[in-house]
Amino acid sequence: MRAMKKLFLIVLSTMGIGMVQAQFSMDAEIRPRSEYRLGTKNSLSITETEATKLTSQRTKLNLNYKTEKYTAKVSVQDVRNWGSGKTLNSIDSTFNVHEAWANIELIKDVSFKIGRQEVIYDDHRIFGSVGWAQQARSHDLGILKYKGYLEADLGLTFHNNKGNVEYQDMKYLWLRKSIKDISISGLILDKDGLITAGTHLKAKYSNFNAALNYYLQKQDDEVTNVDASLVGLDLKYNLKDFTFGLGYEQQSGNSAVEDNAENNAFTPLFGTNHKFNGHMDYFYVGNHLGSVGLKDLYASTAYKYKAFKLNATYHMFSAAEDITSELDSKLGDELDLSLAYNHSTDVTIKLGHSFMSPTESLVHLKGGDVNSSNHWSWLMFIIKPKFL
Repeated sequence: MRAMKKLFLIVLSTMGIGMVQAQFSMDAEIRPRSEYRLGTKNSLSITETEATKLTSQRTKLNLNYKTEKYTAKVSVQDVRNWGSGKTLNSIDSTFNVHEAWANIELIKDVSFKIGRQEVIYDDHRIFGSVGWAQQARSHDLGILKYKGYLEADLGLTFHNNKGNVEYQDMKYLWLRKSIKDISISGLILDKDGLITAGTHLKAKYSNFNAALNYYLQKQDDEVTNVDASLVGLDLKYNLKDFTFGLGYEQQSGNSAVEDNAENNAFTPLFGTNHKFNGHMDYFYVGNHLGSVGLKDLYASTAYKYKAFKLNATYHMFSAAEDITSELDSKLGDELDLSLAYNHSTDVTIKLGHSFMSPTESLVHLKGGDVNSSNHWSWLMFIIKPKFL
């Protein structure tokens, strides 16, 4: 018994020495979300259609390790809809590795990050984590990183050229320079020959905040001819516990009336598209690609009171190109409401409700009934325990 106690003390001492030399942390996320859907994303509702009711859950475990020479992270997760597996289910295929990377310090201010990882830049418009989706998004690649006078990332990956892969070759260069309250970044991305290049500008003056996005897309080869663009402006004014916002975004598209010699439809690629163009996801969340484009004029307000935060955003959507000679460009109006409550350091409760009022033009694009009700409600618990 004494020998076992002695061995146990030796192990604890060894672990203590290791923890001095390196830092290890372990945390988790438990995120169930219940939803009530009646007309979202791909199609408008029909009067006789029953609403979809479901609860999904993301369960994630994060392991982080840091030394003077490198940092590493392994993140595994289980994503499922409640009831999708039997109570005595012995085989579970929803478990996967979300992140597994190491960032190796090469020389001063220069490192190399390699493995499966989330790629996030600026406001998530072109590269984002897609955190709203329970599965989120991660890439397999290597990134040469410089952080000194400015920030610079050079990313590179190539995938198996056989089988069903999302893309085969991707390379990009991202730069950012910040001077006081102004930050400007530039991105040039080549994904299988589709070139996306542009800038993100942020500025702050007193209580005002402004952000500008401008991106162009080009591809000219024997198969594809793309010439597209995205421009967006977001303005915010902070007044004590209130924030007021006004913005506009336009993504180019293809006319449904005229013959298109080239593809003018912008593709936001790996962006967190749920963050933009309305929470009901009618545009660019696995849909509306190669279509008539989009104009999104929106106004928002937010209010903070103690542990509560209330958000409201109104969107007025229009097509960027002609739909038919008889239909006008307006697609509809959407109102997004959400409330967040910080119960404690590790627990947040969020709920929301969205409503879409469509036009005949949107019905023409997506089907459904212009007179039907289109609603989406959700309730989400976010629990993030820190184990070590």
